[in-house]
Amino acid sequence: EGLDGEIMVGTDGGGMYRVVDGKAERITRDDGLTSDVILRIKKDEKRDLYWIITSNSIQYMKDGVVYEIKNFPYSNNFDIYLDVDDNAWILSSNGIYCANADDMIQKETFEYRFYNGDTGLTSVPTGNSFSELDGGNLYIAGRSGVNKVDINNFFHQSGRIRVAVKSIVADDQEIKQDENGVYVIPPTSGRIQINASIVNYNLSNPLIHMYLEGDEASGITANQSDISSLEYTGLKYGNYKLHIQVLDESNGTLYQDEVFVINKQPKLTELMVFRVLIVALIAILVGLLVWRIMTGTIIRKQYREIQAAKAEVEKANSVKSRFLANMSHEIRTPINTIMGMDEMMIREDASNVPTSYHRALMSYAAGIKSASESLLNLIDDVLDMSRIESGKIHLVEKEYNLEEEIRNMTRMVRTKSDQKGLLFNVDVDDRLPRGLCGDIGKIKQINLNLLSNAVKYTKKGSVTFKVTLEEMDEDGCIIKFAVQDTGIGIKKEDISKVFEAFERVDEEENSGIQGAGLGLDISRQFTKLMKGDLKCTSVYGEGSEFTFVVYQKIVDATPIGRFVEQRDEYKTGSYKPQFIAPDGAVLVVDDNSMNLAVIKGLLTSTKMFISTARSGEECLDKLKSSNFNVVLLDHFMEGMDGLETMVKIREIYPDLPVFAITANTEAGGEDFYLSKGFTGYFAKPIDGQLLEKTIRKYLPDDIVEDMVE
Repeated sequence: EGLDGEIMVGTDGGGMYRVVDGKAERITRDDGLTSDVILRIKKDEKRDLYWIITSNSIQYMKDGVVYEIKNFPYSNNFDIYLDVDDNAWILSSNGIYCANADDMIQKETFEYRFYNGDTGLTSVPTGNSFSELDGGNLYIAGRSGVNKVDINNFFHQSGRIRVAVKSIVADDQEIKQDENGVYVIPPTSGRIQINASIVNYNLSNPLIHMYLEGDEASGITANQSDISSLEYTGLKYGNYKLHIQVLDESNGTLYQDEVFVINKQPKLTELMVFRVLIVALIAILVGLLVWRIMTGTIIRKQYREIQAAKAEVEKANSVKSRFLANMSHEIRTPINTIMGMDEMMIREDASNVPTSYHRALMSYAAGIKSASESLLNLIDDVLDMSRIESGKIHLVEKEYNLEEEIRNMTRMVRTKSDQKGLLFNVDVDDRLPRGLCGDIGKIKQINLNLLSNAVKYTKKGSVTFKVTLEEMDEDGCIIKFAVQDTGIGIKKEDISKVFEAFERVDEEENSGIQGAGLGLDISRQFTKLMKGDLKCTSVYGEGSEFTFVVYQKIVDATPIGRFVEQRDEYKTGSYKPQFIAPDGAVLVVDDNSMNLAVIKGLLTSTKMFISTARSGEECLDKLKSSNFNVVLLDHFMEGMDGLETMVKIREIYPDLPVFAITANTEAGGEDFYLSKGFTGYFAKPIDGQLLEKTIRKYLPDDIVEDMVE
């Protein structure tokens, strides 16, 4: 029963109806509703209005007009209740929000409090059920039970968290502060444990970041309830500053930073005098050894030395390969965070942001994206060089659509050429066959190296990308890729150097251009592997032309015809997902909190229920207590890693879609993870659109609303 004798009726999929004096009037999206699914309608006699809770918004209707609370922080809400202090308590799939009802109506932005499992809530509210307000007691239907909250007499207070060093233990001996407040650790190479003491009277579970200044990578970050010891073995001598920081769990904002001084005393072997004596002793021993070798049978001993040197080189190459693989994993993980956070910044809605500020922010975001991609390309180049040197590089041939691959290459380069104000011409032979078979990954890498260099070394004028059919028979064809530019050109005596690793010609002219000089050497090695041909011709001061010729097998001889290049404009702000699925559930498992934040941020716009786990054990516990459509599982985790966790998942859930998340590019890709029971894998840095597209395949159609452009 509504105000003034009205009756309000909500429907599932049909909007809502207002019945006055026996006459029904329908209210839909055309009248201001943002959703056709009405979860709750609540009467507010004090304000003479109706509160309308839908599946994706909060609205209110006053005098027959529907208004939306646009800046409410969450959309998948179930119900609303008002206390005696005019606070609105909103039940959602994420927890409970509390805000002043008048502020919600009158202000564009308003303060709110949020309660979930970390702040006292024993069970997250559930939809399709009914909660009840009895006097001042609100009984909340939860996923694992019922919460009872006296909303009329609720007490909330925040205070400063007390942070201190609980203990420092070196070789099982506890270290106390001296009279100057310094922790002096005696000489030791053994285990050092540092424990923090956190005194927190709030209903919060903040992030605690503990590290030694100058060695942030070895620090630990965890919620207060999960914080463990900071441990070192073989810590070098010197003065250190221990930071114990309190961070906001949701956005990483630094609240407190307490600093403590630690002095690690040197061992005898760490003193400079001792090291000088050791070096002198080694020099004497080496001299004696050389004298002994020279007085022995030289040829036989030299042969042995050559054999030993060969073994050392092979060992060094093996160590280098392992180092580069580990480096790739360790660097790709923070790059994933950088690029993921940058993508979330680009997706932010700029409708209420000053134009000048938004343009500046997008400019900074574009710079971050460009720098991250450059760093990622450099890592890939170094790894390619390592694989080439170790003989591990090989062809990966597969069928591909030539027209689509050319379109992808031009799309990636055109943005860079447009930024420099260069004319980018594309000339594609219409006789080229549509379907080919070959190592398209290496072909793309060669062409992108050539095109990127052309844009990089051309200050004005144009870059031309030409693809022609040289020869063709029933089985295959010879394709010629040519890249021309009007750049600075290459001196005749330097042309032979451009295909050598770490070589950069004309350093004075190119001093402002970044690059490691690996791209063309890698392209040369790839061309040799495919039995192709890579050449360069140039006129210094006028421009250069690089040609790449390669043979490919024909799968579909249909000519591609007139080539049409589709240009995708760089979109910023107000990101629209490929779908929304409020009832979809995804479990993300990673022991790195920043990685969890990135993936949650990339999937936020889909409105799916995103649950996280910080270990393999926690993942298995959550799978037992909840149902998930998809699981995203990190490969490398401390304790039970992703592969071990996958074995246990398949024992219980043989058909559950589980995707690996990895920064390891040496594992063998798709075949490796499929052989371990995974449904597929995502490489870091994660492509947000590919992530959405893949997850959509495994969601039931009846819970998904696909977004059509």
